[in-house]
Amino acid sequence: MNIFQYTRNWFVRCINSPFIFSIIFLGAAIESTLFPFTLLYFFIVALKPVFAYRFALISTIGALFGALACYHVGYSAWFEQNETYSSFARFFFDHVPGFTYESFHKIQEMYKNWGVFFIFIAAFTPIPFELATITSGIFEINIVLFIVTTIAGRGARFFLIAFLFYRFGSEIKTLAQKYLRFISIGLASTAGLVFLLIKLFN
Repeated sequence: MNIFQYTRNWFVRCINSPFIFSIIFLGAAIESTLFPFTLLYFFIVALKPVFAYRFALISTIGALFGALACYHVGYSAWFEQNETYSSFARFFFDHVPGFTYESFHKIQEMYKNWGVFFIFIAAFTPIPFELATITSGIFEINIVLFIVTTIAGRGARFFLIAFLFYRFGSEIKTLAQKYLRFISIGLASTAGLVFLLIKLFN
């Protein structure tokens, strides 16, 4: 059995697992940090459209928990007491792709110009959400506004996907089953990338 067949079988087991709701919750929470959960969510909902809205609700709650964890990290671990960058912050600058000193200052400007609307954009669109969650803590965005905006943005994203699959479930399910091999390739590639990043960081 090659890695793609193994990943395909793992994916099918996840969908049919009695712990599928826990998997959805954890995946959404982790997505607020690094893991690209949306692809997995997309096809879980496609193959189980009857639970679409329940998946959306659980994913929104999970995303909020993950976002709050990242907010706390940014708020408490980004700067030293003398206002210099902490070793944690320098680790991000040195190792996380796209997270440079320049991009950090650009995000700071976006907050000045757009405020919490930037959080909503990051929560709803493919922009890496961890950039918004961590920097919200760094720039000490009002926590209540952060929570409300995260729920609105992530909720809109997950419930929109849920609505589409619930409404057109049978047609999309057929396509999802047809292209399950390509889904498996994508998931296996993602797992390999995460493994390489872990090896690199260690």
